[in-house]
Amino acid sequence: MNVSFIETILRDTDADRVRFQSYRAFLLLWLLFEAWLTELSGAETARGKIDWFRNNDNYFKDCWRDIITQGYVNAIAQKCPIPDKRFNPPRNPVTITDPNNLDLAELVEIIYRIRCNLIHGHEDVNDSDNLNLYSACGTILYKWLKWTSHIAWKRSLIR
Repeated sequence: MNVSFIETILRDTDADRVRFQSYRAFLLLWLLFEAWLTELSGAETARGKIDWFRNNDNYFKDCWRDIITQGYVNAIAQKCPIPDKRFNPPRNPVTITDPNNLDLAELVEIIYRIRCNLIHGHEDVNDSDNLNLYSACGTILYKWLKWTSHIAWKRSLIR
């Protein structure tokens, strides 16, 4: 993925100007995250990309503990467990088992479930609980993408 494209989108959705208080910001940031995973993994399905993410080293894994503050994790943990609200046969709820000792795989699964519920389920996009989840997830994705685009740019200069 073109790093300058991601940087342009991130600049246009800078956290200082956008509060991420909407499902639109969350979806835009998810699309950028998934596009990056597509390039890194070569996987064709969202589930394939998430599985690749969990099982392989990547830029996001290099930084996640440094850039995610406990407040965002706690905001998500308060809403757990997250049920499966898709129309297909539901899967088990996902949850954060220990917010103070967060596992990256759990966090990615929860963000992915929230995305699936929004796109494939029957979520009320104006519900305040949902808005809080979209805000926390969007902020995490924003921080990941901002950090990794910077690292990818630096690494491209080294080549």
